Amino acid sequence: MKRLIIIALYFIVATICRSQEIPARPSPPRLVNDFAGIIDTKLAAALEDSLSRFARRTSTQITIVTVSDLYGYDIADFAQQLGETWGVGQAGDNNGAVIIVKPKTDDSKGRAFIATGYGLEGALPDVTCSRIVNNEMIPSFRNGNYGAGIARGAVCVMQSVEGEYTAKEKDDIPIGYTILALSLIALFIIVFIITTQNHNGDSHGNSGGGLTDDSMLKTALFGSILASGRRSDWGSFSGGSGTFGGEFGGFGGGSFGGGGGGGSW
Repeated sequence: MKRLIIIALYFIVATICRSQEIPARPSPPRLVNDFAGIIDTKLAAALEDSLSRFARRTSTQITIVTVSDLYGYDIADFAQQLGETWGVGQAGDNNGAVIIVKPKTDDSKGRAFIATGYGLEGALPDVTCSRIVNNEMIPSFRNGNYGAGIARGAVCVMQSVEGEYTAKEKDDIPIGYTILALSLIALFIIVFIITTQNHNGDSHGNSGGGLTDDSMLKTALFGSILASGRRSDWGSFSGGSGTFGGEFGGFGGGSFGGGGGGGSW
């Protein structure tokens, strides 16, 4: 009996210690939480503004979190517990998503995961989350461009929960999907230019004159707005000055049930 009590206490203490390693809910509340310091300040502000506006318009909350350490957690478990602890999404609707990125280091792999609340598991099935992470985000991460990869992931998730991104290819493609495909092609070209110019800048000691992550995000968002028919949102998006109109009011108490997908590099 004494051994059973000791074992039980051990697991209780271990659980408490692990739960303390999940970052506390941000105060003041925000949707972009760059604990690892890998997102440019202007891009972080642009993402915060866009995600805040999206949350107000759709009630769906998408939060971006970067961490430098998972403290022994599997990234899927870490993302799910963070989403549950913070209450991402609306209570009852459970329409929250967590995009989490742990950058690669000399002694550990880079990892990324998209966790979905119960209410988004239909629009964001596991296969779609995995495809977004592995096809849209990780290629940029491999080149050291975390900002571009995170922005692409955020745009794809927003499009997905509005029904613009599908896991299955269809023979009959509506005009909305054609516009979306064209906007994504433009986005890929811009990211390629960014990556190439960043590489040239590293080689020659000068990366000036190239496109920024902020301009890439604006282009991606413009494509998203065209696809969803909401051009009015574009007029309120501003870049360069670092001043944005979106303001996040706080998480709504959503719940998570284990859905999502990710990858490593």
